[in-house]
Amino acid sequence: MGVAVFGCIPKPTDFEDQLAEQRARIEKDYQVKISELEQKNAEL
Repeated sequence: MGVAVFGCIPKPTDFEDQLAEQRARIEKDYQVKISELEQKNAEL
C-alpha cells in the first residue's frame, strides 16, 4: 500500500478516479453474476 509506481506520486484525484472505475467495473461484474445465479435458481 502507498508504494508509488515508477517513483511518481499520482494525484489523489487520479487515484480516486481509478478507484471509482474499478468499483464500477466490479459492481457490474457482480450484478451479472447475481443475475446468472438467479436464472439458474429459477431453472431448478
